[in-house]
Amino acid sequence: MRPDHCVLWDGVRPGADLFVAPSTRVLERALASLEEFTAECARRGVRVETVGRAEPSYDAAMKTRVHRRLSMPTAGYDGL
Repeated sequence: MRPDHCVLWDGVRPGADLFVAPSTRVLERALASLEEFTAECARRGVRVETVGRAEPSYDAAMKTRVHRRLSMPTAGYDGL
């Protein structure tokens, strides 16, 4: 996404709002340019914060459980 995309800035109030992301890596993957985004935030008076915690590492068994839980709603699972 472009750093100046209107969806990012809809309803953002300078000095009152901030962008929070789990990590810098998430921002880098979501935005065309993290540097341009942080510059745009500075220009608009909006802070950017990251949670700063280590990202979880998943082994094969954990990936399987996550995939199964995410696919259940589409496989007819009713939650019971």
